[in-house]
Amino acid sequence: MAKAVEARGAEARAARKKERGKEGREKISFEERFDAIAYAAFGDLGEKLARAFELERVLAEAGMNVHPVVYGARVIFVTYLAIVAVLLSLIPIIYLPIPPMFKLILGLVLGMIPVYAFLMGIMYPQSRASDRSRRVEYELPFAATYMTTLARGGVSIGRIIEKLAESKVFHAMREEARRIIREVRFFGKDILSAIEYVASRHPNRLFKDFMLGWVSVIRTGGDIVHYLEAKTTAMFEARINAIRVIAERVAAFAEAYIIFAVIGSLGFYVFFAAGSLLGVGTAGTAQAYTSFFLFSFVVMPLVSVAIIVAIGKVLPPTGIKLEKTRKVILASIPLAAVIFLLLTAVTGVLNAMLTGEFNRRVFNLAIVSTLAALEAIAIPSAAAFISETRGTSGMEHSLASFLRDLAEVRKTGLSPERSLVYVARRDYGKFTWVVRQIAARVAWGFPLRKSTEAVLRKVKDWFVVMILTFLVDAIDVGGGSPITLDTLARFTSVLAELEVDLKRRIRSYVFMPYFGALLTAGATVMVLMFTAQTLSAAPVQAGGAFGPKITTSEFWKAATIFSISVMINSFLMGMVAGKMSARFTEAGFLHAALLTALVAAVVIALMGSAKVAIGTAVKAATPP
Repeated sequence: MAKAVEARGAEARAARKKERGKEGREKISFEERFDAIAYAAFGDLGEKLARAFELERVLAEAGMNVHPVVYGARVIFVTYLAIVAVLLSLIPIIYLPIPPMFKLILGLVLGMIPVYAFLMGIMYPQSRASDRSRRVEYELPFAATYMTTLARGGVSIGRIIEKLAESKVFHAMREEARRIIREVRFFGKDILSAIEYVASRHPNRLFKDFMLGWVSVIRTGGDIVHYLEAKTTAMFEARINAIRVIAERVAAFAEAYIIFAVIGSLGFYVFFAAGSLLGVGTAGTAQAYTSFFLFSFVVMPLVSVAIIVAIGKVLPPTGIKLEKTRKVILASIPLAAVIFLLLTAVTGVLNAMLTGEFNRRVFNLAIVSTLAALEAIAIPSAAAFISETRGTSGMEHSLASFLRDLAEVRKTGLSPERSLVYVARRDYGKFTWVVRQIAARVAWGFPLRKSTEAVLRKVKDWFVVMILTFLVDAIDVGGGSPITLDTLARFTSVLAELEVDLKRRIRSYVFMPYFGALLTAGATVMVLMFTAQTLSAAPVQAGGAFGPKITTSEFWKAATIFSISVMINSFLMGMVAGKMSARFTEAGFLHAALLTALVAAVVIALMGSAKVAIGTAVKAATPP
């Protein structure tokens, strides 16, 4: 009996051990397995690579929790897999029935893939470190204001770091605070040592100096509040120069984009127009159209997207997600495709495009169909953006005035909540509805934090959300003394001036995409007309071997394709204008809707006014 019980116990223990082993295997991710294979195969080379490129320092600055030797082995393993894939791809290419020159070019392109994979692996941590530094540098003046406000209220350094880690308005600084707390809770460091450890390994110099100086003042028994206020004021002064640099970078991107989009496009359009209308054989015309499609529908949109991304990297992040607007955008894209297909099918444009039979009627209907499809994306998205962000712009100065009034009323001895209810009777412009809704909830007995959070869900301005969150924390954690509120009001006034100054500097560049799109549209139509007129005046040689072969259908085919490409690229130029104007990519749909309609009107008007000249040129150029 005892043996049977012991046997059953052994079986149960073996089953539990097997189950634990199965659970452990299930928890191992693909990345962990990949790194294990890479380290086993290329561990020695990974160690040499880590020393050569100082991966330990770079990975620490990037905030990546991976051992430098393991990361080096990972990079080498990925490069090795890329080399194997390229070699396997070259085998069938050798036997393809294509000219040797094309085989050589294709082989060179494939041969660059392992080099690209290796360079991307080396540069990725540096890119992460740069992005980490940029985001922290933007949030640091706001975080310093927050920390100064709490310190003025007598909050300890540990509690300030915890509040930063719990913050919903900060993103980069929240991650840094969480790294500090992780060092305290998991590695047993005291709060000051944890701050020193994180700050000393940070890529941003301002953050490093600010945090290490804070720790030094605490350890030496200095005046913490005075240090924080002095450093915050110095950050504001540095921020003024940073705003100037941001505006100059945005201007450089805008100017480069307009130069490429206008001057570059016109240069290419001249060659494409000549190549497509000259009609030197079917192969020449097909090659001209192929090149034009690649440039207009691939290269130009990619350049526009790259400019939007680059401007987004330069401009400070908004910190606000427009979920409703994004849902409308996703729903409008398939709707636009359906509208375009229905309009072109019903009007006969689709059939004309497939058969190649173009005329003025097909041209006009194609322009209208394209315009309707683009507006089907732009108008609902713009309406959703306006609805979601309505009444949230231009609150900066009103918010600063509200905080100054709140600090003065608080000096009379009223509680922070009663002071807020009293101040809400005054008029603060666009900010009035926010104050009065919060005051109404507080008057009904709801807590200040819950009342503020409920109202801030409707506000899509990160600056307002951030400052009011500071106010709630200053009252809940720091007691909301008059000195604390006065400090917050003073810093908010400076921050508001900086935000307004940044918007004012960038606003002047919003009109550059409008100028570029309208100029490109007008110049494209004129290039087509001048090309047709030039061909009509050219003499036809004997037998017509090298004479112009342009027909009415060919002219309107080129005009249709050119005009559609200009409208699509004008749409993207509007997106660039919106990104510069409001820092939201979604704001570009309003500019895109207006700019696309203007370009369509310009194209149709120019073609209509030149009806007689075009007809004469095409008729004269058409061979008998």
